[in-house]
Amino acid sequence: MGDLVVEAQVKELFAHVSSELLTLIKQTSAERELLAARVKELEAELAEAKAEIKRRRDQSAFARQMAKSFDPAAWENFDPSEYTLTIDDLLAEIDKIPE
Repeated sequence: MGDLVVEAQVKELFAHVSSELLTLIKQTSAERELLAARVKELEAELAEAKAEIKRRRDQSAFARQMAKSFDPAAWENFDPSEYTLTIDDLLAEIDKIPE
């Protein structure tokens, strides 16, 4: 009879531990999905930030080139090899201007 009581207690304990383990697995899985979604969001934000940095660098380079273009002293010592802005670059910048 004692063996039956112990066996029943073991079964009850096993069922309880199994239930708790299943709950933890479900929680971990849900948390993992949330973290994966957050990683995707952060990757998208990073890509946007990188694009913004590139855009600002391009704008600064364009502004420097344009400032050189309107500086009379720069024309006195004009060296075409220093002027890297192409017509395609200029047209691309113009296309970026909102209408």
